[in-house]
Amino acid sequence: MHLRALPAIALLLLATACQTTGGATTMSPTATATPMHTAGATLPPRGFVDFCKRFPAQCTEVAEVAGPVSLDETRRAQLASVNDSVNRGIRYVSDSRSSGRSDYWTLPQTEGDCEDLALEKRRRLIEIGWPQDALLIALATVPRVGGHAVLVAVTDRGDFVLDVRDPVVRPWEQVPYRWVRRQSPTNPRVWLTLKA
Repeated sequence: MHLRALPAIALLLLATACQTTGGATTMSPTATATPMHTAGATLPPRGFVDFCKRFPAQCTEVAEVAGPVSLDETRRAQLASVNDSVNRGIRYVSDSRSSGRSDYWTLPQTEGDCEDLALEKRRRLIEIGWPQDALLIALATVPRVGGHAVLVAVTDRGDFVLDVRDPVVRPWEQVPYRWVRRQSPTNPRVWLTLKA
């Protein structure tokens, strides 16, 4: 991963919440999870609202909810492959360094931070046939670090996290974050509070 090439002091200067761990991405062929627990509606992140103004096609309401994706061997491989290709292929750079702004969400070309990489993973999975309503951006708080964004894949085996900080696609319960909010499956512009 590109972060390994940076001097230690440069890594400390990056926004720490979205740093990657590097390494090969995997997903257990038998891993199962439960669905995340949502509560009522909450405000969407300001950066996401701005993103939807610039990329309206990425924020359209779902006409018909497909429901959880059947997580077969092919789908597991797709999650692992997309997580790996984005984590390895797009260099982590904080918003303040890449755009000169804080909380600037975009579809990255060569660099981006955690929400940008989550959006790119979502875009690539939709491109290979995953339904939009099964790919939701979630926000969490990382202990001793701060805010962080990931992609959550909603499947019939539970909800799985694709994370720039972890090379392994994991059930959401196995990720040591405090979950805050997540997109609604029916409308990506609507965000829901997450319960522990």
